[in-house]
Amino acid sequence: MWLEQVQKTVVEYWKEGQMKKLSYTFMFYLSLPYLGSRKRYQYQRRETPYSTWSWKNEDLHPKFVQLLLLHTPYHKDYESLNRESWDHGVVEEQGHLIEVRDLFGSDLGPQEGPHTVVLHGVAGIGKSTLARHVRRAWEEGQLYRNHFQRVFYFNCRELATSKLTSLEELITKDQSATAAPAGQVQCQPEQLLFILDGLDELEWVSEEQRAELCLNWSQQQPVQTLLGSLLEKTIFPEASLLITARTAALQKFIPSLKQPCWVEVLGFSESSRKDYFYEYFTEESQATRAFSVVESNQALLTMCLMPLVSWLACTCLKQQMEAGEELSLRSQTMTALYLHYLAQAIQAQPLGTQLRGFCTLAAEGIWQGKTLFSPGDLKKHGLDGVINATPLKMDVLQKHPTSLNYSFTHLCFQEFFAAVSFALGDMEDKSDHPNSTGSMEKLVEVYGINNLFRAPTVHFLSGLLSEQGAREMENIFQCKLSWERKRESLLRRAELELWCEHYSLQLFHCLYEIQDEEFLTQAMAHFQGTRACIRTSMELLVFTFCIRFCSHVRRLQLNEGRQHPGACRPTDTVLLSWVPATEARWQVLCSVLQVTGNLKELDLSGNILSRSVVQSLGEALRCPGCQLETLRLASCGLTAESCKDIASGLCASQTLMQLELSFNTFLDAGAEHLCQGLRQPTCKLQRLLLAGCGLTSGCCQDLASVLRVSPRLMELNLLQNDLDDLGVRLLCEGLRHPSCQLMFLWLDQTQLSKEVTEMLRALEREKPQLLVSRMWKPSLRILHEGPGGAEMSNTSSLKRQRQASEGSSPQAAQARPFCPSSPTPPGNEPMESLGTEDNLWGPTGPVATEVVDEERSLYRIHLPEAGFYHWPNTGLRFEVRGPATVEIEFCAWDQFLSRNFPQHSWLAAGPLFDIKAEPGAVAAVFLPHFVAFRGNDVDISQFQVAHFKEEGMLLEKPVRVTPCYAVLENPSFSPMGVLLRMVHTALRFIPITCTVLLYHYLQPEEVTFHLYLVPSDCSIQKAIDDEEKKFQFVRIHKPPPLTPLYMGSRYIVSGSEKLEILPEELELCYRSPRESQLFSEFYVRHLRSGIRLQIRSKKDGTVVWEALVKPGDLRRAVTLVPPGLRASPDSPAALRLRHFVDRYREQLVARVTSVEPVLDKLHGLVLSEEQYEGVRAEATAPGQMRKLFGFSRSWDWACKDRLYQALKETHPHLIMELWEKWGSEETRSGS
Repeated sequence: MWLEQVQKTVVEYWKEGQMKKLSYTFMFYLSLPYLGSRKRYQYQRRETPYSTWSWKNEDLHPKFVQLLLLHTPYHKDYESLNRESWDHGVVEEQGHLIEVRDLFGSDLGPQEGPHTVVLHGVAGIGKSTLARHVRRAWEEGQLYRNHFQRVFYFNCRELATSKLTSLEELITKDQSATAAPAGQVQCQPEQLLFILDGLDELEWVSEEQRAELCLNWSQQQPVQTLLGSLLEKTIFPEASLLITARTAALQKFIPSLKQPCWVEVLGFSESSRKDYFYEYFTEESQATRAFSVVESNQALLTMCLMPLVSWLACTCLKQQMEAGEELSLRSQTMTALYLHYLAQAIQAQPLGTQLRGFCTLAAEGIWQGKTLFSPGDLKKHGLDGVINATPLKMDVLQKHPTSLNYSFTHLCFQEFFAAVSFALGDMEDKSDHPNSTGSMEKLVEVYGINNLFRAPTVHFLSGLLSEQGAREMENIFQCKLSWERKRESLLRRAELELWCEHYSLQLFHCLYEIQDEEFLTQAMAHFQGTRACIRTSMELLVFTFCIRFCSHVRRLQLNEGRQHPGACRPTDTVLLSWVPATEARWQVLCSVLQVTGNLKELDLSGNILSRSVVQSLGEALRCPGCQLETLRLASCGLTAESCKDIASGLCASQTLMQLELSFNTFLDAGAEHLCQGLRQPTCKLQRLLLAGCGLTSGCCQDLASVLRVSPRLMELNLLQNDLDDLGVRLLCEGLRHPSCQLMFLWLDQTQLSKEVTEMLRALEREKPQLLVSRMWKPSLRILHEGPGGAEMSNTSSLKRQRQASEGSSPQAAQARPFCPSSPTPPGNEPMESLGTEDNLWGPTGPVATEVVDEERSLYRIHLPEAGFYHWPNTGLRFEVRGPATVEIEFCAWDQFLSRNFPQHSWLAAGPLFDIKAEPGAVAAVFLPHFVAFRGNDVDISQFQVAHFKEEGMLLEKPVRVTPCYAVLENPSFSPMGVLLRMVHTALRFIPITCTVLLYHYLQPEEVTFHLYLVPSDCSIQKAIDDEEKKFQFVRIHKPPPLTPLYMGSRYIVSGSEKLEILPEELELCYRSPRESQLFSEFYVRHLRSGIRLQIRSKKDGTVVWEALVKPGDLRRAVTLVPPGLRASPDSPAALRLRHFVDRYREQLVARVTSVEPVLDKLHGLVLSEEQYEGVRAEATAPGQMRKLFGFSRSWDWACKDRLYQALKETHPHLIMELWEKWGSEETRSGS
């Protein structure tokens, strides 16, 4: 009813041609702050009357609907104030929700002297609404009557047009109901509250101006100096302050604040959203219909936490009701909703060129830092004759009641129409270069490069540049848009921001508005993952939506803030929720999971999930677009009934391969439900973690049945369950079944009888691939099937466990952790490598592997106790009698075989290792081979193990030969490997286990691929991987060939598109790791939905290998070259590329002011002790930097990466400035 009355009153006033006391139609949430004006437009400001004219007519206000307020404490240096900074480290305190009455209460913590409360939040979230409510509630005696005798409200948007005034004058001209005698104000300053609404709209006080702060309340000063004096407490130091500002703009006046309390406005709660609809509509039935429409659109319902969005949704739906139309609102983004509102509003009365005039007026205001417009401004844009004409004008513009000025009814409206103008190209310089992106450059000038993506104007522009946004604009304005260059400019800036790791959550809002898969995939290619704090469902929506398109971020972990982040499992992206997760928030997440994109792992461990949430997760898993491979739900309070829903998802999901349900006490009944799903032929699960679930022997028969019928299951964790001897005996029956392919069984064994323990050991001997351990390995590299077939999955490397293991060993403390690939500097994404595991795995879990000599590929392992140990990616296995130390060196056969060796009679059937161990310590060694014998295909009596000693090569017959190993018992060690005696003509009839290695190099215009077909020999794979990395190629893990292949046979490589593949034909042959390997090369310009690659036998055309390469598979190599500068390795552009530190050597020498912190980070890694002291001995910082660069001439790229990282950590602002300079140089050269 209130809105209808306001509209009627406004229409009457317009018809009468007078504006006596027009209040805001949108009084509920208007007057949001503006992101500041540019200094060069200060001269345009003119003195206007001061008043609080917006607050006199309170009968037109609707009932206040409660907003969510989050109080968060910050450190005194405010380094972590801006939560748009993503490197939070350890969150010390999550803050807590408060109510309005608590703003000046004890809930904000002890504070000496008066309170300064900063209300901050995004645009349209309700900050000004709340500030006005505080003023109004105080006047009505509902708030703070015992705390404050006087409350003064100052609208900074209006004050921004003023030049000189005094605080006394502002207070005197306050039009509140109770006048404030000057004497009374001065006598009781501790009982004063000043509300500064939209403080960030002012050009703030510089360091020089701060020295001129006024000391007298009657002193005439510029407005910003006057308000700065209030903040700095040079006048009325005893008074309290309530400040509203956009979060993105807080940094500029932080130095002026004295011990502020930070309160973030989060918008409506779930219930408040519904309350607002029932306040807006006059009839309950209308409210019910409208809210049901919004509820059916999860994205729109989420956006409605913002009061302004709720108003827009209500207004659109009300207009549909009045027109008798079927209610529909399908907008998925903020921009789409504004466009819908605009299109719906102009249906009744076309505006022609006048609508474009609104857009240019808004854009000129943004450009010039103006929010109030004179009649002359309106006339300039062709609006003077139509200002009183249509309802649209009333809803978009409003007239100041005591002056001739106009303003947009909400700053977001001005920012939206300005974005429309920029998208239309109205603000571009027509004389610009044809390839210029003038509008984007203008926005950079207005907002600054660091705040560009925090500006709502850019949010709207992003949505308008989407395909849907462009189409709707063309329909509205009846013109053809040229938006490709603007999109490209936006993409370049987004890429640069993500590349430099200088991004905010608001950047993801912009990317969300675009809703374009190709655009998002390109932009998110530079996102490396992070730990972030989220406050609202909207933040969760935009963030999870965007990371689906990032090929690097495959794991998402969501924790409540009360969970200590240090205890979190290392993942690519961790979201910390500082507000308790609600049902609505979980529904947002589940809706996103229905199409997961590149996101492969979800970790919700530690969050208590209701049955309805688990049901939604099950529904998401059943969606074809859900490509999750790993789901972690440890300690989520799951019940046996919850397991039913999870089991249904297991049956339907074509991708889920790892499921963690540990520490949920769903008991045997829950395990029974899970087993029903696991036994289904459609279930793809390979890892099942059920530690601490209250299981007994009662469920072991079901688990054994799963082992018998589920050959895909590779790992089962049953630690901390009371299975006893009976349960383990039942499991052993399933393990013995020929179909059981389990590789890892984690099982408590301390309470088992000796007989049952020996039964497990016998199973390990019977099945060499099986490892039974009493210590869990949290991640494995296992073969799994993806959408295109089997793939390799590698999860975390257990750094904490490895560090703990190294810490217990003096030798390990001195050695570097094993890593066959060269190290990458901290903060840079590691390149995809061969993937040789860091650790061996044995009875006690992980065992650290040390690099003794990386150039020789020499490693050392300390095996702590008797038992079996497995090095997964090399294939080596050991059985030791007790603690032992083993050294392993990768070798090549041609290092030891003489030219006279009869190679036509022998086949090198596996890698060659030089192994050293204490005599008698190793009971058996399992040497890997790649001969794939089945049945009578190969005579296993022809396998020999070659030893290379001083007297020459000696041959030893293995004790037994399995499909993967040749086994020696009580071995003596030397360089050794597996040979197969053969007749040369029989070579083509020996089946070989092979692997396909696929690498890519990502360039702006195309992608280069290298494809290898080689025997499954880890030394060959490592050599190929090292060679490809030299040229910045990145490995894509794809499945191995479907069947064994034959040495000497030829195979044809082909693709689904018309690819030029050179050579098309590959021969499967064995080449030494020291030789160049054969590969096919091809180029792809646009992957689009992906390409399907095949390898066929040349002889009969049989497909032996097939894989799908999708855009999400592509990753950039580790380098410090910004977007747009990559070229092919042989191109002149590539030869001209220089490292960042070389490119900006001169600037770094001149501008790095503190060199010693940089040296400390390089000491022992890049600089020797002598070099370190030599640089320190220089008298000046430039001298030290010149000396440092003198040493850098001999550094490789990795060493320079370390220097860059040290500079980035110690001089972040300088490095960011240089990145921006590089980006702008590239933009100009690209034009």
